[in-house]
Amino acid sequence: MPTDDCRTIRGSLLDLALTRGEEQTLSGPVKEHLRRCPGCAKYLEGLRAAPGPFPQGPLYTPALRRRTLAAVRDATPAGPCWLAPLLVPASALSVALSVVAPVWVLTLLLRPLLGSDWLSLGFALAVTFSTGLAVAGLGLALLTQRRTAGPTPAPSGALFLEVHHE
Repeated sequence: MPTDDCRTIRGSLLDLALTRGEEQTLSGPVKEHLRRCPGCAKYLEGLRAAPGPFPQGPLYTPALRRRTLAAVRDATPAGPCWLAPLLVPASALSVALSVVAPVWVLTLLLRPLLGSDWLSLGFALAVTFSTGLAVAGLGLALLTQRRTAGPTPAPSGALFLEVHHE
């Protein structure tokens, strides 16, 4: 019947085996216990005879190496994007269409009603930004509702990468 000392010793031996440690690192009291206790000595003998707990397969097979090197060799370096010069004008147009145009139109519509250029501009800005915040909040609410509804099934005809082992 194993004692508490035996359980402690066997736990340290198992830790040593799982971490692939060296038996030379065992302390003097552990070595002394193994000399006196035939049960723990047999336990150590069984650990020595057992194969590793986590067999290590090849992580990088020759076929995978060949495919990787071929893909790197055949890859063409990416050149500058022809759309890059259009980014600044496109951004300016986006701001003009989403902010400036609505504020300008609302200012023109509110000026006869309010009688002041500055007051109509202030109301136009307030209405435009309030609408933007409301639309953003509605979008966030819909995204949150969709996220809590559960997983979305994959669309029909979804493509999956098939892996062949060589």
